Amino acid sequence: EVAAADDDDDPQTSAAAFSAAVQKKSRARADEQQRRRQAQQQSKRNAAPKSDVPWGDRALACVPYVLPMSDVLPFGKYIFSEFPDLATILVLPYAPFIAILNAIPFSGLICFIILSTSSRNPELPRFVRFSMQQAVILDIALIFPQLLGSIFGATKLNLPEAIVEPASTTVFFAVVIAVIYANVANARGEVPNAIPVVSEAADRSIGPF
Repeated sequence: EVAAADDDDDPQTSAAAFSAAVQKKSRARADEQQRRRQAQQQSKRNAAPKSDVPWGDRALACVPYVLPMSDVLPFGKYIFSEFPDLATILVLPYAPFIAILNAIPFSGLICFIILSTSSRNPELPRFVRFSMQQAVILDIALIFPQLLGSIFGATKLNLPEAIVEPASTTVFFAVVIAVIYANVANARGEVPNAIPVVSEAADRSIGPF
């Protein structure tokens, strides 16, 4: 009789265990769905400030990069001569602004001073001020290779083309890529703060506000 009773209890025990396993799996699936929903909501909250940047501010933040783009052109002479089509693609979007800048005497110095002072104006959006300061720092970075070129030119020391050409081309592409990245980020409403060293310096210069 005891054996018969055990045989009767086995199906009930198995059914209870199966039911518990199903419930546990359902709860785990529900928890996973809840975590995914929360992650999606958090992602949307994090992305919201990027899309809140007004289009006018995005356009204004792109303008300062005309200054370093204009000053880096002499370093691209080897690229212009060997790959004119590539140079046209890279420079063409900035060509009208660079032409205006070059047509005005001392325009580079004037723009440099305006950008330097405006980047510390708390009345302007920080989004715009960051790009102003970053463009200034990129332009300052060009002083060193320009100075070296002037020194070698004044002393009539001619470096081999095997050194001058890759060095000049590297400077050109470094600044051009940084400018293109910054303008794409600005157009998307994102702060272009991923340029090594330069972005960190710009962020410190304008302060937290």
